[in-house]
Amino acid sequence: MSHTCNHGFMTKKSGSSIRFNMFQKRTSIGLNMFMALPVHIDIPEDKNNGFSVKILADYSSDKQRIVATSVSVISDGMKEVTGTVMRSLRLREYVRDGVKRVVELMEDDGGLVFSGDSIEDMAREHIDERPADREEKLLWIARVYRFSEVTNGSPTQDVAELLGISTRAATRWIAECRETGLLNKA
Repeated sequence: MSHTCNHGFMTKKSGSSIRFNMFQKRTSIGLNMFMALPVHIDIPEDKNNGFSVKILADYSSDKQRIVATSVSVISDGMKEVTGTVMRSLRLREYVRDGVKRVVELMEDDGGLVFSGDSIEDMAREHIDERPADREEKLLWIARVYRFSEVTNGSPTQDVAELLGISTRAATRWIAECRETGLLNKA
């Protein structure tokens, strides 16, 4: 007999719900970060003017990022789903917000840790715990940068926000991550 155990939770920012199978194969996104993909993202009606949205997101090895592979738009019964409605959906934002909390980190002993926190929250916690540990800080900066790449975000801006610095200063930290081999130019 096989069991399917779906994890699910609501995201804080959007109120969307996320479901993923905790026993499915993990996809490596680099720097000991893994994701249980695909992820089902449900956006409630109140976020979309009477339309609810269901998205299936998965990793595209060709594009080297997470993409929406299926999108359903469901009307509240009073409105027609039109091309204008479809174009107004913020799919990139929905997918990015939806997958933020399904990142797992591999520990030194090979076990995966799932915290339910976003990679930015985990990075902030580690950087704040050990502010003098430059290697640890660089690793977390590289993780935030890589996650932002994979989720079609703005990597430099995300690092700047993490550290509370300008994008110019963030660029210098990112360059140091590249110099140490944490980030490789694609």
